[in-house]
Amino acid sequence: MKRLSEQAALQGKKAYSLSELFVDSKKMIFRELDLHTVPDPYRRNLHRAFLDKLASLLTMDNMDVSQSDISSLARLTVSQVKMAATRESATAADATTKAHYLDLAQRATLILSGEYPKPASPLIGRMPSFELQMKGCWDNSLEE
Repeated sequence: MKRLSEQAALQGKKAYSLSELFVDSKKMIFRELDLHTVPDPYRRNLHRAFLDKLASLLTMDNMDVSQSDISSLARLTVSQVKMAATRESATAADATTKAHYLDLAQRATLILSGEYPKPASPLIGRMPSFELQMKGCWDNSLEE
């Protein structure tokens, strides 16, 4: 994201902007909200994961994020998702979809108020190194 900001500063309107990234991501990830269709379980998980990512952008203690347009655009995107999910929950086709949209709206409210719990750190950061995983994998103790 930082690179997109740099490219926009250097190339102006020719560059793919950070704003375009957020708009395009929201449009593709939450396309069911615009198309008025029922999201399947995988799409619902994608919706929740994207909101988690936006929440992490808003709670990062990182100068690159806090001193750029990233947090502003993340906040705007969360706000837009909240409005769309609230609107669509009123006309949802089934109880699961209605519950999902209400849940998205509630998550967005918590994110915007700063009360959303920080997402857990990624599993990759807690995995042992490749060398440690492979240690003893091909030892000769079985060849006796």
